[in-house]
Amino acid sequence: MSHNAPEIEGDQGWRIDYPSTNPFGNAEEIQHWMHFGCYESVTNLINSGIGNQDVYGIKFGDIFVQAPDNVIEADTHNWGAINQKLMGAALQAMSGEFGNVNRQGGWGQVGASILEMIGGPGAALAKSVAAVGSRTVLNPRSEKYYESPGFRTFGFAWKFAPMSAHDSLLLRTLTEIFRKYSYPSFMGAAGSQGGTVPHEQVGILGMRYKSPPEWDINHVFTDGSVYQGLSHAGKCVLQSVNVNYTAGGIVQSYIPEDGFGSDVFVNLELSFSEVDLKHQHSNIFNHGSAADNMAQNHPALIAPAPQVGQ
Repeated sequence: MSHNAPEIEGDQGWRIDYPSTNPFGNAEEIQHWMHFGCYESVTNLINSGIGNQDVYGIKFGDIFVQAPDNVIEADTHNWGAINQKLMGAALQAMSGEFGNVNRQGGWGQVGASILEMIGGPGAALAKSVAAVGSRTVLNPRSEKYYESPGFRTFGFAWKFAPMSAHDSLLLRTLTEIFRKYSYPSFMGAAGSQGGTVPHEQVGILGMRYKSPPEWDINHVFTDGSVYQGLSHAGKCVLQSVNVNYTAGGIVQSYIPEDGFGSDVFVNLELSFSEVDLKHQHSNIFNHGSAADNMAQNHPALIAPAPQVGQ
């Protein structure tokens, strides 16, 4: 295996397995692997027509690596906040208290009226002075309201200690592939008719980037079957790659091969984000409703819902 990451353009079908099965590797001892499929970027919204369906472009290659030390999934949501005074002004506007807005200056008048109710330009200064003098602050009486789900993120972290110089070089290839394919490539420069051109011909003329590849991520066993115990990630983009080349606290390397040293201790952290927003009916809860699965497989653990009035 070369220490150089393969070219993404015109070099498809590559595969990296770490650790290796060479006489100094320990791949045969590993039962739980992670599979990362690397694909050309295409949009789900235009190509699938179905919110839950992931669509992939041309496949560039595959990475199989031992299961990480840390697997972290983050489900986030976006919430706004509104205070009682602003809400009251908005409700008055919608109830017609400001009259027919189309005949009396349009919605700009509504906005001006809301600002008047909230406070004029000196309101902030007055609030500050009052707070200093009274040592109290106004209760904002705010309430949160839901805006949208956030994009789910997945973090994976490994602490690698290659058992041979061969696997150390293989690990370098692995990290370089993740690093390289987290970046975009150049689209055709001026005069190339929009095609993709070799990077050495682009120079300063490259005007547009081509989106970085997208990833299909699965936990798999040695026999290739998919492990269902962890949450399944939809189509993802690689947001960040962090590599610590001195994970042992000091620079250590195997004897250089072909002029390249190879690291003995390496920490790798990858952060992925799904490309689509999810909702309660998305197929992300172990391929079905978590509550339904639990009730089906472990009925004794699910207490019946109390009846109204009990």
